[in-house]
Amino acid sequence: MNPGGCFIMVPGQYVDAYDFGLHYTQDALIQVGLLKGYRDDNCNDTFDLDPEKMFVGNYFRVDIHNKENDSETIDMGSAGCQVFKHTPDHKEFMKICHQYKGKFTYTLLEESDFI
Repeated sequence: MNPGGCFIMVPGQYVDAYDFGLHYTQDALIQVGLLKGYRDDNCNDTFDLDPEKMFVGNYFRVDIHNKENDSETIDMGSAGCQVFKHTPDHKEFMKICHQYKGKFTYTLLEESDFI
């Protein structure tokens, strides 16, 4: 994990933020564009959204990938990445993505956006 802590993405839309690549050895969408987020380094159950720990950049390696094993939880499978829990869902997602050329826009919504 990054010594600065887990990455917590700020909700919003990130244009051209992802492209095809490998997350270690698996087919994934990898971060290529700017993302905005916080680093939370104390490993407790509370998101620390400290403005002094907010960063913008294209170097976080916050990818969209499948989890690496068949456990019931994501656990250390994500330190900020967006992770599919079920392999068939990830495979279907990537199959759809491979039908398109170019980069991908990512939109992160909060539950309150639907109320």
